[in-house]
Amino acid sequence: MNGPVPTAPDSPKTPSEIIVYRQQNGICCVLTENNRPVEVIRAADQALRRQDLILGVVRQPMPSLNAVFIDIGAEHDAWLPRTEAPADVKAGQTILVQIRKENAGGKGHRVTTRPELPGPYAVYLPLGQPRRRSKLRSLPAQEQKTLFDNDLKQLEQTWLQILQDSRSGPAPRLLHPFGDPCYAALISWAGPDLVRIR
Repeated sequence: MNGPVPTAPDSPKTPSEIIVYRQQNGICCVLTENNRPVEVIRAADQALRRQDLILGVVRQPMPSLNAVFIDIGAEHDAWLPRTEAPADVKAGQTILVQIRKENAGGKGHRVTTRPELPGPYAVYLPLGQPRRRSKLRSLPAQEQKTLFDNDLKQLEQTWLQILQDSRSGPAPRLLHPFGDPCYAALISWAGPDLVRIR
């Protein structure tokens, strides 16, 4: 007897976990699927990392190098491209910067005054248009919009709090640790399939 062809049930989602542990030289975060490791984020113990937001102090503008050196509380001063600094920048003033690139070997980090605040589903740009994270593409359209809007609202509130915190208190100091490896693991791997964090 002819009849409709039965459709296969939706394939089950692969359950995933995030495992966080400390190694001798830093923190390690592992993403597992079906109890098998599939991705790893390792970070050595250090005070500052890429994407951290910092209230720095201008050490000195260096027009000849097209740069401004910023004290961010690290061993070496960070450098900011002169084109991103305020036109009237001068030594001693505080400035909110984000680490754009980590440097090693006796060099300072590169910083920017055009921050990006990453979340699980959105990237908030205080000076530009927000971006969607690629993990949204696999979700239904309405769920994409809800997750993106909620994430963006939370990131905007975080930014307003960072601005408020930057108006008082000592400098240089860390304002928000976006570069923390646990935070990086959460925004990269958190989703509907995540069942546990250990």
